[in-house]
Formats: sequence, C-alpha cells, structure tokens
Amino acid sequence: VIREYLELPEPFRMEGGKPLPECADGKYELRLENVSFRYPGADKDALHGIDLTVHPGERLAVVGLNGAGKTTLVKLLCGFYDPSEGRVLLNGEDIREFNRQEYYTLFTAVFQKFSVLEATLEENVAQTREGIDEARVRECLEKAGLTERVAALPDDLKTHIGREVFEDGVLLSGGEMQRLMLARALYKNAPILLLDDLFDKLDMGRVEQLIKLVSGEEFGQIVITDCNKVRLETILGRQGGNYRLYVLANGEIAK
Repeated sequence: VIREYLELPEPFRMEGGKPLPECADGKYELRLENVSFRYPGADKDALHGIDLTVHPGERLAVVGLNGAGKTTLVKLLCGFYDPSEGRVLLNGEDIREFNRQEYYTLFTAVFQKFSVLEATLEENVAQTREGIDEARVRECLEKAGLTERVAALPDDLKTHIGREVFEDGVLLSGGEMQRLMLARALYKNAPILLLDDLFDKLDMGRVEQLIKLVSGEEFGQIVITDCNKVRLETILGRQGGNYRLYVLANGEIAK
C-alpha cells in the first residue's frame, strides 16, 4: 500500500512550466471560469458552474452555511485542487500552465483547520528556523492582537508552543491560535490573502478589528469567507463598502 502511494503520479506541475506573469504592484486577476469540482467518490459536485472574478486590488467576501463550498472555492483559487470542469485563470492564463510551487508563493491562506508547529512562537510565525526577522515577528504579533499574551509567556518569542514534543510548551486558546495564524499570514506578506471561516471563535468586535487590520495592509487582493452573513454584511458596511459580497449556497453562487 505504501509503495502504491509513493508511485502515484504527481497531479500538479511541480517542475518546469510557464513563469508567473510579472506584476510589480502585486495585483493580479484571478478568475474561476465555469468551474465545477467533485471530490473523489462523491455523488454530486461540491461546486458547480462557478463563474467568479477577483479583479486586481479587489476585496471579496463570500458567505455561506457550512458545507456550501466556501473552503473548496478557496482551495481552488490557491491551487490546492484542480477543477473537475472549467478553469482557474491567473491574468487570463490557466494556472495548470504554471509551476505550481511558484504559484503557491502568491498566496497567504488561513483556513479554519490549520496546523501549529511544535516549535517556538517565532518559528511558528516565520515558518522557518533560520533568518527570522524578530522585529517583524513582533510587529505581526502586535497587529494580530497578541502583544499582551506574548508578554505573559515564560520565554517571550522563544517559548515553545504545544506539549506533544516539549514538556515546557504553552497551550494557546482557540482564539489565540487563530490570531497566531493571522500573524503568520502577515509575516509572509504574499500578494493575495485568503481567510477561510477564520472568525467562528471570535466575537463580533474582534472580527471587525481583524477585518479592518487586513484591509489596511498592502495585499493585492483579499478574499474572506464566513458562515455568518449578517455579521459580515454589518462589519463590511461599517467599513465603507470596499468589499464585493457573494452568497454561496449548495455549491453555486446565489448572489
């Protein structure tokens, strides 16, 4: 079984491919062109006939109940999946033509289900052990609202997170974990930010703070998904209507 797994063909173009289009301001166009996606073994599409464009510099919000297809849509945009039908386009070109590893560098994606490294706090933010910019780590943690929590840690940025490997590791709450993932996204500073159902464990005030924060950063595009339509509409309305809002229902764009 292990041998069969290791011999499975790589589904994505990890070598060669077209160079990514040059875009000095980091503002690309992403487009889903008549995209459908069905998970292996499923009897119906998770997404069906999606036509959606994220214009250069645009902020986009997608709301829908759990199971509506929001996470699938985000994973198609950032190239974790290829569509069963249709195309995902970057500046008008099918992303399957690009080197997928290079394509991934365009995105910072934060999902509701995420992984935290059994490592130090600064390593979790920077996602590396070498060449960490400590000042930038602190700046990103401050923006994510974790300054007070960091001040209370026993070894500051060197504090281990998690206890599966380190007996002296610190456990963070669900909300603190989400803010840590946001700090990680800010540190990477990729052109396109994708936040997928990140706000479930946060109160409305904190959600509004985080949306205001990321909206003020210099991302080329931002795509936010959430399951609470009323909450997101209210918050985005207060921020001047800079986001285009779509409703996703049963795998299709409803609005």
